[in-house]
Amino acid sequence: MDLSSLKQKGGNYLFAFLIFLFAIDPTNTIFHLKDVAFVLLMAYNVVFFKPDYRKFLYFAVGCLAITLGWLFATMRGMVTDGDFCFILYKSLAPLLLLPWIHHYDVLRLSRWPVFCTGFLIIMLFWIIVFIPQTETAIYLFMRKSDDTIMMSWRAFLGIRVFCMYHKSTVSFLLVFAIAFYQTIHKERRTFQAVMVALVLIHTFVISGTRSTMLLPFLLMGLIIFKFYHDKRYYNYVLYPVLGLAAVAFFLLLYKLLSETTEPSNMVKYAHLTSYGELFEENPLYFLWGEGPGTRFYSAGFHKMSLQTEWTYVELIRYMGVFCVLVLFLFLYPLVKIWKLRHRDDSCYVIAFAFFIYMIIAGTNPLLLSSTGMFTLLTVYSFLDRIETQRE
Repeated sequence: MDLSSLKQKGGNYLFAFLIFLFAIDPTNTIFHLKDVAFVLLMAYNVVFFKPDYRKFLYFAVGCLAITLGWLFATMRGMVTDGDFCFILYKSLAPLLLLPWIHHYDVLRLSRWPVFCTGFLIIMLFWIIVFIPQTETAIYLFMRKSDDTIMMSWRAFLGIRVFCMYHKSTVSFLLVFAIAFYQTIHKERRTFQAVMVALVLIHTFVISGTRSTMLLPFLLMGLIIFKFYHDKRYYNYVLYPVLGLAAVAFFLLLYKLLSETTEPSNMVKYAHLTSYGELFEENPLYFLWGEGPGTRFYSAGFHKMSLQTEWTYVELIRYMGVFCVLVLFLFLYPLVKIWKLRHRDDSCYVIAFAFFIYMIIAGTNPLLLSSTGMFTLLTVYSFLDRIETQRE
């Protein structure tokens, strides 16, 4: 093995370890190793690999959006939470890896860390189902770990079910999409891909959040339709089945969202009411925002709140028009990948998966977090490899 291969292998192991920590410990409250792993990987890259300095711009753009929102808030005398602002800046830190991202296939490196995390979640779920006495112990441990896994009994359409939602679950969507794509293609199918797809769909289903439970099935439908709609004999079955599935999906989604007495829906709708009142009283917040780290009264929480689940509305509240800088970081690779979709079939898969991730992120605080940055690194890595193939 030559020196170049050895250096690459070392970097791959460090990156895979960091991905594993992003996946299994997004709150950094279980192993407390995310910062250490990130610094080690950064140091390794600086020593052994040549960076593309232009990609530092992405990190600068994210910081600029937060800084501008904070400056306008400070000039107006708004009270901001310094710790929360620091967390926002820190959440962007993984973007510092982008100058070296062309050295890594993040999507491939993510497969086993994501699979292992999903498998662990499923194991804990079934342990609790078959041995209910373990629920309290696991619940208390997760409470001490900042609810890395959120456990609850929820009612869907009158049916009470046990749910386990891991905070990084949504970031598994891109790995799942590629695994499912390989599974349905006979010539690309591998045992590993089938296992990853099965484990991750199980993880989504037991999550208990409507978007995470349902939208992966929409993703599966899009992938199946894209790659089989032009097959002559498949159409006799494909169109009727997907048509019925689509009707059932949207009816179920409408039914779940329209349950106004469901606690989660009540909180979300109350948040929206409070946002409406805030922007009605302060329309200039649409221009420069209230400021990151500021609080507003939310009827959903019945108290002054720093953050809610309505991510995109929250970005407007924080930064006003400057939130387009943050959105640019996410929309730019999506647009580029879609433009290159005719060069590689996997571009369709990643574009579908990332678009659905963006939908789910709209009702969960997932963009400015390690979960969002892990997803973003995966997409930029994929884009770089597709562009390199093109050249």
